[in-house]
Amino acid sequence: MGFFSWLTCDTQKSISNTYSVRGAFTVYLLIPREFGGGNIREDDYEGYGIFGGRDAYALVAQWNCPEKCIGNDESDRSVGIDIACYDKQNMNLKYPIKIAEHPIPYEAAAYSPNCPEQGFFYPEEFDDEDDEEEDYEDEEDYEEEDEDEQVD
Repeated sequence: MGFFSWLTCDTQKSISNTYSVRGAFTVYLLIPREFGGGNIREDDYEGYGIFGGRDAYALVAQWNCPEKCIGNDESDRSVGIDIACYDKQNMNLKYPIKIAEHPIPYEAAAYSPNCPEQGFFYPEEFDDEDDEEEDYEDEEDYEEEDEDEQVD
């Protein structure tokens, strides 16, 4: 299973997961007033759509398609993925997924777009590997130079 992530709706910051080079930071899954309002705090996002023990995709399904849901996060998750996995789908829902860096009212926020890096695959994640590869190539070049000197 791959990672799911979004950009925060208030700061447009990538919601990085705990396994990424950036690590996790506190975010809030916002709840529409019609469903109790408030938010669900998550301090250590693991990258699978779970915030404070609740599945964001199950919730968006329960808010928008209650007739297709049975009230169980595991079962309702697939409905949520079907209706909100892509930005165009999510943004057109009556109650889209909204995740914020600060605890703001649901009604004051825009939807959260998908994170292109999936909360994990950041460019700096691969910069170190590229540097190591370059260093390794430099060592091979150095060894080849030593061999050439010994042959003469």
